[in-house]
Amino acid sequence: MDSTYDDLPFKHIKLVNGEEITAFVVSETAYDIVVEQPHIMRVDSVTGQIYIRNWFEMSDQTIFKISNRSIIQSAELEPEHKEEFMKLLTKNEERMFIEDDYDDDSDFEMTPLPIVKDVIH
Repeated sequence: MDSTYDDLPFKHIKLVNGEEITAFVVSETAYDIVVEQPHIMRVDSVTGQIYIRNWFEMSDQTIFKISNRSIIQSAELEPEHKEEFMKLLTKNEERMFIEDDYDDDSDFEMTPLPIVKDVIH
């Protein structure tokens, strides 16, 4: 694990509508949180595999403001998860800028992340 990821402000955010997102935190106030490149997270209850996909799949917008009234809870990601999330974001950026024949349908598939360790809630 690379310690350079320790200081990156990535959060796991649970929203009142049931969605769980992971995003880079641009800023936080008492009223809202501004995030960049948010991705929806889903955990397969059978395999424990974590899947993520873009939060707003049909938009090029990458920065979003979320009202604190829409947030149930948020927590800083562990360094291992930050590193995996950065790899995914870098891979997605390369794919978007390098591939001329980018297939829009591929955005609707969720990308599995490796299981880092068991999580007990």
